[in-house]
Amino acid sequence: MEIGASIAALAHTLQDLHKPLADLVCILGIPLVPVLLLGFQDDPPSRRIRRIAWGAILVYGATYAAIMASNVAHPPEWDFSVSWFNGYVAARGLNFYDPENYRRLAGALPLTPALVRFVISVGFHFPPPTIFLFLPLGFLDIRVAFVLWYVVMIGVIVLDAVLLARLFLGGTAGGRLLAAALLLLLRPAMATVWFGQTNFFVVLMLLLFWRDRARFRGGAWIALATLIKPVGAVLLLYAVLARRWRAIVGTGVVLAALSALTIAVFGWDTFATYFGHNPVGRMPAEAYTESINQSLLATILRLTGYDVGRSSAILNPVFVVLAGGLGAATAWLGHRAWTAGDDDLALALTIPFGLLVYPGTLAHYSVDLIVPFLLLWSRRQALPGGLAGVVAFLTAEFAIINAKVELALVGNVVAWLGVAAVWVARQWAPAAAARAIGAEPPAAQSSL
Repeated sequence: MEIGASIAALAHTLQDLHKPLADLVCILGIPLVPVLLLGFQDDPPSRRIRRIAWGAILVYGATYAAIMASNVAHPPEWDFSVSWFNGYVAARGLNFYDPENYRRLAGALPLTPALVRFVISVGFHFPPPTIFLFLPLGFLDIRVAFVLWYVVMIGVIVLDAVLLARLFLGGTAGGRLLAAALLLLLRPAMATVWFGQTNFFVVLMLLLFWRDRARFRGGAWIALATLIKPVGAVLLLYAVLARRWRAIVGTGVVLAALSALTIAVFGWDTFATYFGHNPVGRMPAEAYTESINQSLLATILRLTGYDVGRSSAILNPVFVVLAGGLGAATAWLGHRAWTAGDDDLALALTIPFGLLVYPGTLAHYSVDLIVPFLLLWSRRQALPGGLAGVVAFLTAEFAIINAKVELALVGNVVAWLGVAAVWVARQWAPAAAARAIGAEPPAAQSSL
């Protein structure tokens, strides 16, 4: 008991040092990236490099454990407390889109002015079926719910590492070790643990769709990714470009089934409220301009001082032009890549694109970039600069993302450019690019 109390007290102290601790640990992890990449360029890696990887996992794991202990002992204001409260309202059979019901039960939370503005006065932020993710939590005490949430989160992190290794690193033990170390080294991963967020679940959906993209069940992963974080809907762009009609149909069927289940459990009135009185319209203007919002829209609004209260922020003309141009470029590159047989590139390009154009992208959403990062690593021998070029690129990306929360947008932009550059490299060196995707280079065609 004394040991447990001491750990909780230490964790509470660390909670007060949130930003400086995160800065220190994340910055110290940057030099480990090239060490790990170079050490794992051949599989199996040496015993020494395996020890370094395990050391990184243990150090970061211990840091994450301290964060978890702190949050369980003293649930923070954001974000898990909000998720738990959403489930708490729903568990009592109330309309979770009606702010009046949130006000009635607000005593369950230690209220702050920010919580009142962003939660109590708004209601549930997500589509109706998403409530099933948080409903079980609402039947539990918030601390017990936090423990359950973290247990599930740890399991999802393990699944993420296994799938990352299987899809991009040959599925070996060394691949799993590298995938786990790189995932934990990302600042957005640490922030996901700190806030009790759902980003590891989104990564899992991305990876499952990557595996099942040609199947009907691939649509289930699109649907679930979209319900967990609406940014997941960007996968539909790839599905259309690549003509994955089975996945598109699967998405519609799963969304319809979950919507029917939501209506059956919570009633039509609650379901319809989301569409008739959408909570997004009640969100305060700060949601679009706070520094943790690292979307393209939020950055434009901060730089231009745009008056969000004057008109819809999404209709900002600068954003419309830039997002439209980026969307057209993504669609063109993705379609060209798909028609050339590089399906992975077409899919990978949509991930940073979604992070850039989704108006609600927060800094910790960039954990999704682990997917295109490892795709690039898997092609290291065929890209310009070879091994050294890819190691330099990924090290720079980790440095950008880990150095400062406010640089997440830059990291997302650089990720998009990096994936797009793979297509350019394919045009410059088709034989090398063909080897990278395990295909034969196209035969030379005679001119007429």
